Amino acid sequence: MKELKVLELFSGYGGATYGLTKANIPHKVIGYSDIEKCANYIYELNHGKEVLQLNDITKVNVNDLEDFDLLTGGFPCQSFSLAGKREGFKAERKGQLFFEIIRIAEKKRPRYMLLENVQGLLSHDNGKTMQVILQELKEIGYIIKWKLMFSKDLGTPQNRPRVWFACFRDKVDSDKFMFPEKEKLSITVKDLLDDEVDDKYYLNENQLKKIEEGLKKENYSFYSPPEDLNKPIKTLKAHMGNDNSDVPYFQVADYRYDEGLRIRKDEVCPTLKARNREKDLSGSPIIYNTHSNYWRRLTPTECFRLQGFFKDEINFGNLSDSKLYFLAGNGWDINVASKIFIQMFKGNQNKQKSLFNY
Repeated sequence: MKELKVLELFSGYGGATYGLTKANIPHKVIGYSDIEKCANYIYELNHGKEVLQLNDITKVNVNDLEDFDLLTGGFPCQSFSLAGKREGFKAERKGQLFFEIIRIAEKKRPRYMLLENVQGLLSHDNGKTMQVILQELKEIGYIIKWKLMFSKDLGTPQNRPRVWFACFRDKVDSDKFMFPEKEKLSITVKDLLDDEVDDKYYLNENQLKKIEEGLKKENYSFYSPPEDLNKPIKTLKAHMGNDNSDVPYFQVADYRYDEGLRIRKDEVCPTLKARNREKDLSGSPIIYNTHSNYWRRLTPTECFRLQGFFKDEINFGNLSDSKLYFLAGNGWDINVASKIFIQMFKGNQNKQKSLFNY
């Protein structure tokens, strides 16, 4: 196929670029936009200084942009998320940024768009917000197919429900497209963990007390290992090397101030969130290692693996852990994105129809 020209909005670490690369789709990014300095730093570090940095999307002059084929963007989700105030479009700044996509797409008319947002978008304002989004896209000439998908259903061991919008100007392109089908998960969180981590990732005494309180509420012994302690599992290193050696058992959980400890039974990571895990434990994925008898946070590297970077194909430069946690929680699962891009640009053999068309 010919090289796609791409405009990457709300770019973060370049989830769309990584997704296209992972899907082996020839592409050239003509510009990227993100207001966060840490996002622009890591984008330039990994994708090159020659790509045009557009910074604040509200300041982008559409007339200065060259024509492009694909627009991508995970527009800010805080105003729609169940974890936020849910101000929606009324949010003074972030709630209005979706309309910047409309502004640019109406003028430049790219053939394709791939957009993404949180699950809370579907229920916000009794579904009215979703209808506004679909209607706005339709009015500027797009056929929309959308679907709520979970990363764990497409090969990444993270829950991460996200609404994806595949948008087409051409009915022929739209008719060919179907979202990727659900697949059996072949790796778990344990496959993506490091064998050894720095002591700073282990929970401090105050955090451990909160965890212990949560365990007592569930009648779960703090220091007793699970019954299947001897169950053979693999770390990432062993998994990639096809090594079947036994390693210590890990328990995956998250802690919430309002609900206490929530232990995952499916060996899938809770949804990563854009929080400073060094200070705020609530909502953060944590694991229990029966070998070291400690609970700990995930490292930034492990968080990025849970966003589809299975081969650690990203350079962090000199960013702090807090910035890396923020970027990982805000970014795209590049494994999921790559599978959607394959369906969009390489055709598919699936017989099932897309779940939703508009």
